[in-house]
Amino acid sequence: MSQLRLTTTKYAAITLTNLQNQLAYVWEALNRAVFIVLIMFVFVQLWTAVYESQGATEIAGLSLSATIW
Repeated sequence: MSQLRLTTTKYAAITLTNLQNQLAYVWEALNRAVFIVLIMFVFVQLWTAVYESQGATEIAGLSLSATIW
């Protein structure tokens, strides 16, 4: 009976460690995604300001939507 309990405890510890690692990677991926969205927002705001300051619908043959996408 003691051997079964030892084996079960080992598997439970491995399962818990694996679960913690998976959750850590989920948060890391979410943080990266939020950071990329923030950077994209900043660049869209910058390009919008550039196009508005020039008073043009196209710069170097590209419209604002073409520049962003």
